[in-house]
Amino acid sequence: MANALTVSRSQLIYGLCLPLAVLVGYCLADPMESGSLAVVLLVIAVLSVPILMHWHYPLLILSWNAALNPFFLPGRPYLWMILAVISLFFSLVDRSVDPARRFVRVPSLTFSLLFILAVVLITGAFRGGYGLRTFGSARIGGRGYFYITAAVIGYFALSSRRIPPHRAGLYAGLFFLPALTYLVPNLAFLAGPKLNFLFYLVPPEFADEQAAGDYSVAGDVITRIWGLSPTAFSLFIWLLARYGIRGLVVFSKPWRLLLFLLSVAGCMLSGFRSVLLLFMLVFGVQFCLEKLYRTWLLPILAGITLVAALIILPNAEKLPPVVQRTLSFLPIKVGFEARSSADSSLEWRLQMWSLLLPEIPKYLLCGKGYSIAPADLDATEQGAFGSALQTQMLAGNYHNGPLSTIIPFGLGGIVGFGWFLIAAFRFLYRNYRIGDPALLGINTLLLTYFIAKVLFFMVLFGSFYNDLAVFVGITGLSAGLNGYPKVEDDATSIKTSRHVVNSPVSAYDT
Repeated sequence: MANALTVSRSQLIYGLCLPLAVLVGYCLADPMESGSLAVVLLVIAVLSVPILMHWHYPLLILSWNAALNPFFLPGRPYLWMILAVISLFFSLVDRSVDPARRFVRVPSLTFSLLFILAVVLITGAFRGGYGLRTFGSARIGGRGYFYITAAVIGYFALSSRRIPPHRAGLYAGLFFLPALTYLVPNLAFLAGPKLNFLFYLVPPEFADEQAAGDYSVAGDVITRIWGLSPTAFSLFIWLLARYGIRGLVVFSKPWRLLLFLLSVAGCMLSGFRSVLLLFMLVFGVQFCLEKLYRTWLLPILAGITLVAALIILPNAEKLPPVVQRTLSFLPIKVGFEARSSADSSLEWRLQMWSLLLPEIPKYLLCGKGYSIAPADLDATEQGAFGSALQTQMLAGNYHNGPLSTIIPFGLGGIVGFGWFLIAAFRFLYRNYRIGDPALLGINTLLLTYFIAKVLFFMVLFGSFYNDLAVFVGITGLSAGLNGYPKVEDDATSIKTSRHVVNSPVSAYDT
């Protein structure tokens, strides 16, 4: 009788790893060749499966607001989009093998997002396809379809599990603070060629205006730092989520107030008026939701604001030009360059909106979609005066929230998006009123951020396919933290929730 062949674990590992190491080494001899890159990525993907199975949800939270879009992915999607698909896949697998792992079910949010997705897919099918050149399409412009689909998938991935309440602070930091990576392209540009490799992982377009300013022959160019605005805003949002406005003025911990002032300074130095307006909206809504207008903070804040205005505004022309541009929406006197830059930006937007308004009736029943024929784009770019404006209109960059919804997707888009906003507001408000008192700080901030972002989207600036991920991220994080609270008839619980809202120190501030 022949002896059975026995193979030890170490022999099996060597037998698998050594040939694989030889193959990867051979491919790395020419790493930029498409076949070699595909093999290396496949090996990395296979080896990453155990990590993704265990950590896919925290990785999704960590990447949601991060400025990471690896160059080797077709079309350079943001990393959160890929992780949303992976996280939803593993969540479905977990659910199939373990009935105890349940998704957070909020029917109104689920059906509204599925309705939006159906409208988007039907519009794309009727308007020349989806225009994904990366996948061989003859048309372009399909990025918007991909972003919207990824956002819907991302919601279901974010709501696939409950986050333990004692880790709410950690997950809030993982969600908001990675937006600091938007400053990496600007820092890499300042550092010079030795850090150019970072542009393989972060979007280089955030440093475009810096490069244009450095190489401009004109001496009066105002260079805005694109990455500074999301960086400053994310720090500001995290501070409110972690401590609230009340917690920022704890004099025994002055570093909180210093970080807040640092975020305001970053906003001012970014050169974007819209970011300062969003700062003000968020702060105002948070101030009201914390009911601080009933406290001593109201007269003190009013006094500080008045003194700062009397000192800064009359001397606005002495401020750096980029700060002057940020403040240019106020009725104050700023330098000619700042005023000219701000007015020209507003002028072409108003001109574009005046041209788009008569087009709305044409797209009420079936939206325009995002797909673009290359011939139309070439004809627009080769046109005479105004071609830049026409190119923006053709690409769907309307810089206006309602127009960016109704023109691409018609009444279906308006109905679906309005349905989602109402459902999301009701869900966030319920969590704010009768949610876990230990989560009051983060629930207040999520409701604040949502309200301010909706107002900003409707009145000041918005892009449907970009901003849907913001709204979905806020709602999905709230679903992961709170689940879906049942209707409470117990007046005691509601009274307790109200008492916590009015307490001097948030229960979340630990």
